[in-house]
Amino acid sequence: MRFYSKLILAATLGVCLGAIKPISNNEKDIMVLNKLKTRPYYSSSSSPLVYEVEGPIVIKMISRSRIKSSKAYSKKSFAMGYDVIMNNKKVDENYYVNKIDPNVASKNFSGYAYSKSNSYLLSIPSGKHRIKIKPDGQNLYPMCLRVIKHELDQEEDQRSSMLIHPNEVLDSYQILKSSGSVREYYKLNNQNNIQLNIKGPKMLKIISRLDIEGENHKQDYSFTVEQDGYFLGNYSFKTEPSSSKLRNDPQKVLGKWRACRVYIPEGRHYITIKNPNEETSVFMKFSLYE
Repeated sequence: MRFYSKLILAATLGVCLGAIKPISNNEKDIMVLNKLKTRPYYSSSSSPLVYEVEGPIVIKMISRSRIKSSKAYSKKSFAMGYDVIMNNKKVDENYYVNKIDPNVASKNFSGYAYSKSNSYLLSIPSGKHRIKIKPDGQNLYPMCLRVIKHELDQEEDQRSSMLIHPNEVLDSYQILKSSGSVREYYKLNNQNNIQLNIKGPKMLKIISRLDIEGENHKQDYSFTVEQDGYFLGNYSFKTEPSSSKLRNDPQKVLGKWRACRVYIPEGRHYITIKNPNEETSVFMKFSLYE
């Protein structure tokens, strides 16, 4: 089994619209978080969890492993994976390793412990769609899943956010939007990483624009995010030319902005962003939300 977390996004999260129940017949697991909040999850060891959704929308899938308490604390970490299938076609997969979360219990599954949660975001296009989340055959423990739907976030900047800047001194680039407003970005390429120092709990929003090269204007790009030296995920996007211009080089073609969010837990953390592609550069800016 491969272990990584991969997120494919065409947009970022907007207003939360609530949880979605699967249409498949799966066990319900009422989890208690921090002895205060209750959250319904649905579990499966092998059969898919099936959901019907109507886009355009973004869904957030929060998953955990359920392990017998007698085994939970004898191992340091637990692996889990699943396939994401839309309209009977596999569109992605998510594999990861997590530790036990001591702050989670269950109302109806006594004698079990749970791994820390993993979040996966999927952008749903217009129309009605059937989504299947199929546990990997090599999973050793049942998968518990909670699915939440969100509106698409159509705004690049929001009033409730606070802009932050990289730790190191980097050249900044001014991008002129068609509205006449100017935004400050930093450039990420294969030769330099961007590191942020953040005190959580916060939500980090990463806005990115591809520096489009060549005649093929519709392009893919990606970057990786690490927290305190540990891999969090690979974020992949599709983009196309925008009307925005680089102030000091107006002939350069910039991609439309794309965004993702990364949850920063309580405490001081170092977030490192890397570009694995030697041939692309990405302009980025960062903001924090409560």
